This record gives sequence, C-alpha cells and structure tokens, in this order.
Amino acid sequence: MWREHPGGGYKIPVNIIAMLLLVAVLVSTTVVSAEDVSMGPVFVKEPPNRVDFSNGTGAVVECQARGNPQPDIIWVRSDGTAVGDVPGLRQVFQNGNLVFPPFRAEDYRQEVHAQVYSCLARSPAGSVHSRDVNVRAVVAQYYDTDVNKEYAIRGNSAILKCVVPSFVADFVKVLSWHTDQGEEFVPGDDFVVHQYYQSEVNNEYVIRGNAAILKCSIPSFVAEFVQVVGWQDDQGNSFDPDQGNVVTQYYEAEVVSEYVIRGNAAILKCTIPSFVAEFVSVESWVGSDGSTFKPSTDYVVQQFYETRVIDEFVLRGNTATLKCLVPSFVADFVDVIEWLAEDGSTYSTNSQQEKDGKYLVLPSGELHIRDVGPEDGYKTYQCRTKHRLTSETRLSATKGRLVITEPVTSTKPKFPMTENSRTLTTYTVQRDHPLTLPCPAQAFPVPSYSLASDSRDTQSQHS
Repeated sequence: MWREHPGGGYKIPVNIIAMLLLVAVLVSTTVVSAEDVSMGPVFVKEPPNRVDFSNGTGAVVECQARGNPQPDIIWVRSDGTAVGDVPGLRQVFQNGNLVFPPFRAEDYRQEVHAQVYSCLARSPAGSVHSRDVNVRAVVAQYYDTDVNKEYAIRGNSAILKCVVPSFVADFVKVLSWHTDQGEEFVPGDDFVVHQYYQSEVNNEYVIRGNAAILKCSIPSFVAEFVQVVGWQDDQGNSFDPDQGNVVTQYYEAEVVSEYVIRGNAAILKCTIPSFVAEFVSVESWVGSDGSTFKPSTDYVVQQFYETRVIDEFVLRGNTATLKCLVPSFVADFVDVIEWLAEDGSTYSTNSQQEKDGKYLVLPSGELHIRDVGPEDGYKTYQCRTKHRLTSETRLSATKGRLVITEPVTSTKPKFPMTENSRTLTTYTVQRDHPLTLPCPAQAFPVPSYSLASDSRDTQSQHS
C-alpha cells in the first residue's frame, strides 16, 4: 500500500524552478537574436555571360541567391526594366529560372531572343546584380557553303577557302575537305605544307657596356608556326631559351608618395624602369607593418558614401534640372540608373516612361522636368545609383523638390551656374535613334530656343 509522505509529497525547490525559467528565457532570446541577423543577397548560382541556343532546343538560364531574409529573384533588361512572361517564348519561374522554350522560326522576336538580361536578387537587406547575360537564339536555316577557284603558279602553295554565309558564320566551322576522287583531309599535322624558308638575324648597334637584344626575323608566311629553339654564335657556343641565359640587369622599383584628403581613396603606383618594364610585373604590395596585398578583386575598397538631391528653384513655366550629387571620391565608379518620384513613378535613361514629354533623364543622370507648374512643387524626387565595381545600388539620402517662384516682372534668359555651364558636352547616339538636347535657360516670359550648327541657325522651336 502506497502512503504519501507526511510533508504532503515531494516539492520542487523554488530555486530550481527559477533556473529553468532563466534557461528558457535565454534560449528564446538566442533564437530571436539569431533570427534578427540580416544578410544581404549573395549569389549561389550566377548565370553565365553568354547563352546561345537554337529554336529547336530552347534554353534554361538559372539564377539562385541566398540571404536573410530570402531574397526575391527578378530578371531585368539592360535598361533596368523588369522582364515578364511572353507566352510560348519566355517564362520567368519563381525559382529564379529564365526559360526560353523551343519556338517556330516565324515566332522569332529580336527583343526576346537577342537581348541582354541581368539577374537581380533583392531583399530588405540589400540588392545585387549579376553579370550581363547575352542571350542569342539561332533559327535553324538552310545554307550552302562554297569553295572558290584559286589560281597559283606551279610549284607554289595554294590556299583554298571555304566560304560560309555570314548569317551562320559564327556557328559553323569546317570539319574536313573532300576531293572529287573521294580523298578526305581533316585538320592535322599530316597535311601541313612543307615550304622552304630562311630566318635572318640583323646587326644590332650598341654602346659598349650596355645590353643588346638580337632578334630572329622569320618570314611572315610561317611566323605562326615557327619558334626559336636556340641561338649559336660563330664559335660554336649554343644558347638555349632558359633562365640561365637571360641577362640579369640591376633595376629598382619605386613607389612615389601620394597625397590624399583623409577619408578619401588613394591609389599608389609602382614605378618600374622602362628598360625592364616589359618583363616585370607587380606580384604584391607589402606594408611597413608586414601586411601583404596581392592583386585580387577582394581588395576593392567598399567605402561608405551617400548621394544627395537638393531643392531646385525654377520660374513657373520653365524647365527644371534636378541633379544627383555623388561624392567625388566615388564619382568615377557610380552611375545614376533611375529617378523615383514619391507617387511611385520611375524615370531612367533608356526607359523614359514620359508623360507628354515632360520628364527626361540625360545620360549624365540629370532629371529634366519641362513646363513646371504649381502642382510640381508638391512632389519629391530621389535618385538611385549603382556602383560599377561592387554592383551595389543605393537611394539618395535626401529627397529634392522643386521650389517654384512666380515671376513678377520680365526676366532676361540666363543659364543656371553649374560646373558644366561653361563647358562643351558630347553626346553619343546611334544612327536613326532620336536625341534630345536640353537647354536649361530660364526666363519670363518662357524663352524660345534656336539650334545653331556651324555658326548658322538651322532650326527654331518654342519650349
């Protein structure tokens, strides 16, 4: 028969309960802390630089990334616009794969099958772009090759060429040659034409005590197949190409001091004497504290920077110019890729999404807003930039807006004073593509503009 202890049964001490509760709190805190650690996107499988396929096979371009939180995979074009599905021709899967199914020759579309794509992994912790993916689809097409007649003097060498049509020349190679007697010739050493040639050594003039370089001149028609295996003088001495016969000449490399403002990036150069510059390369850099740096992409300096957009003052009815201010120490590596308005609208160089021609983004990254009115003063704008070396994208730290002033009296035309206001700007444009040349002068009434070429007015139009 079981009897209860006179004290009323076994009781767990209070201190043990407190310790168990403390352990539970620590475990839960550790779990929460681990979950709170965020990590920017990193590619697990980055797509290749080039994808070629035929219309009969199709292709699958894979892109995978990891991070915390798990990033979203978005495929974009070279202009930054997102890629969507095209029924039967292109599909974007949730696992990040970009799929090009097999298609009929008549369904070929250049904007789909001959395009530059990029994989964008994006999460609240950051974003990263893949390398450019050049996609090219080839449509199976009938073609004929041709061999033209070649006229040659008896005893000389003749070269026959297989003429391949240009529209398939990138994908076709010659496997073999056949004669009308049934003979077959394939690429190999057995079919090299043995042709007589002579090499020659020219005299070299040199000051006594200096180094001299003798060159072996080989006829151009065999230069691709002949190499120098040794040198021999008139006394029978032989010199073979190895380290033992290289002329050891004393030289010193020098590093010049570089002056730089604190917080900026500095570039040190290793100066090598010109007489050995062709044979000497920099293997590493050594600091005074013994630290060693070797040439590698791992040493790209990721330096914190912020871009800014400041308010722009403009007369009503004129054109406003918003600028994305990038710090000078990264200005050579940072490009403006788009502008964002607070209403969600985006504007970029290649995809303007213009509203009645009102918005224009120049290749320099400036945002031009034409014919501004009072309603434009209520919007704010931010610029998005991309670092060409690290592929990091950032939004400007500040938002800019238009401060529109109401003219009271007539105002003479004047240009805003900027760093480019007194210099010439060069624009490169493809043939048959439109080009917009901005003229940011302001005045009241709104000025009219004329275009001058070779000191002659060629066209006039009102803003």
